[in-house]
This record gives sequence, C-alpha cells and structure tokens, in this order.
Amino acid sequence: MPITTSSQIEILPLNPKVPEQAGVIDLIRKAFFLSEEEFGYEIKIREALSQIWLRLFQLCAPILQDKTGSANGTDDKIKRMMVHIHEHYSEKISIPELAEVAFLSERECYRAFRNHLHMTPVEYIKIFLDFNAVIVNLDSLSSEKRKQCIDSIEENVKELKSYLEQNIREKENLPEIPATGIAVLKQQFVLAEAIEKWIDSVKEK
Repeated sequence: MPITTSSQIEILPLNPKVPEQAGVIDLIRKAFFLSEEEFGYEIKIREALSQIWLRLFQLCAPILQDKTGSANGTDDKIKRMMVHIHEHYSEKISIPELAEVAFLSERECYRAFRNHLHMTPVEYIKIFLDFNAVIVNLDSLSSEKRKQCIDSIEENVKELKSYLEQNIREKENLPEIPATGIAVLKQQFVLAEAIEKWIDSVKEK
C-alpha cells in the first residue's frame, strides 16, 4: 500500500478540528463500536476499514506527489543522524538510538544512509570511530597496528570519496535534487579529502 511503504510519510496526525481529518476519526470511532454479534459484521468491518484507508489516501495524496519535500526531509534527517554520531562517538551508538534521533524506523535509517552515503550507518560509525581512535591513540599503537588502522581507514575513505564524487557529478545539476542534498554530499566529500590529507601526512612521518 503506498501510504505504509512511502518514505515521505512517517506519521499522519489527525485533528478533529480539521473537517477532512475529523471524518477519518469518526470512521475509526464507528468501526470500534461495531459489534461482532451484528449480522454481517465481517462485511461491515471490511467496508469501514476500506473507507478509512480511502480517506487516508485522499489526505496523503498531496504528500505522496511532493517528491521535493520528501527529499528535503530525508536530507535534514541524515544530517541530524550524522551530527549525533559526531557528537556522541565516544559512547556506544545503537541503530535504534540513531533512528530515533531522526524520527525514523530502523529500516528507513538504513535506507537514508544507503541513498545518501552509499553505506550502512554501522559502516559510517565504524569509519568515524576508527578515525578518532587512531588520532587519540596513535602514539600508543605499535607500528604494525598503526599501519593496519590507517590502511583500513584509507581504504574505506577512498571508497566513500569515489562514490561521493560520482554522486555529486551525476546529481549536482538535476533540478529535482534539493540544494540541501547536494550540500550534504559536498560536506562529506570535504571531510573525506581532509582525512586523506591527514593520512598522507601521517605516512610521511
């Protein structure tokens, strides 16, 4: 069903003061009061539920057709999750916690990271944690362990940078892509470049 599978609709508030929404509330109330003892109960409940879904679909139609609004909303959410990771990297960050920050389901959280950064939230957290761990503990690591950590970060960052570069090139001039979406990609590209420069400086020592 378009309403339940759409990423554009996360919650649909119903206000009894809004006539169109009040109608849906009234249908739901009437469905609750149907008695199983009534003749044709199953048919009546199916009819009531069909009417409810039809009204909901009518309410959601403008949102489902608004592709730009959806993209902007997702851009804001991915930025919110990334900020949370950057601010709380020293703590144990779970996917349910991360999704809650952006008011998303876990499934939508994974989808947002895949669509914007071409990686799962777990992979993004790992890159960030590895990078910070190396910076903080660099001097205390053995030369072998230090090289392993840096090589791992370098490999992940190169893959991320390549994807971001291609994604920016393909989407930058498309009118349907919101400016905030491109800004997120460019911000991550700058971060990837900065990490690459830092890795080069470490290797030169």
